[in-house]
Amino acid sequence: MDPANEKVPYKSDIDINELINIDDVQEEYGLGPNGSLMYCMEYLENNISWLLEKLEKYIKEGFINDANDNDENGTTTNQCAVKDR
Repeated sequence: MDPANEKVPYKSDIDINELINIDDVQEEYGLGPNGSLMYCMEYLENNISWLLEKLEKYIKEGFINDANDNDENGTTTNQCAVKDR
């Protein structure tokens, strides 16, 4: 769930880069890395139905959420509430 991580050493079943990615945000809005990351997380929050739809098939199996751990996202946005749903 990290829109800035394009190279993960495993296959992700759900990839936020399908919805939004940091490079596009930086280019379109002229934001730096932290601002772009915050924008992406807020965009995900505003489009939570996309994530819930993707998660639906994994609810019974369980899943691991590998989210970014930048302090900005846990302290200045509602991302923590999204992660706990």
